[in-house]
Amino acid sequence: QRRLYILNKIEGSGVSYNMPFAMKIKGDLDVHQLEKAFHKLIERHEALRTSFVMVDGEPVQKIEKEIDFQVTYREMGTHKLDDMINGFVKPFDLE
Repeated sequence: QRRLYILNKIEGSGVSYNMPFAMKIKGDLDVHQLEKAFHKLIERHEALRTSFVMVDGEPVQKIEKEIDFQVTYREMGTHKLDDMINGFVKPFDLE
């Protein structure tokens, strides 16, 4: 983890850690249940709530009790899937 943090600081934030995907959903989507499932997953796995801070010149893990997470929904319409994913991808910040 220390090595990944240092590489991130040297090379800058990138999209190496992003894993974008899209799902085609048939029928109704229970948005509340989907968001509840993501929040449970984040609550269960500390790695999804972990960031790094510098303490005395050394990177140290910081595990948050809670994080602000929101599911983003998009209607496909006539847009191409690749264009939509590329427009959504954001650099991953380890801090």
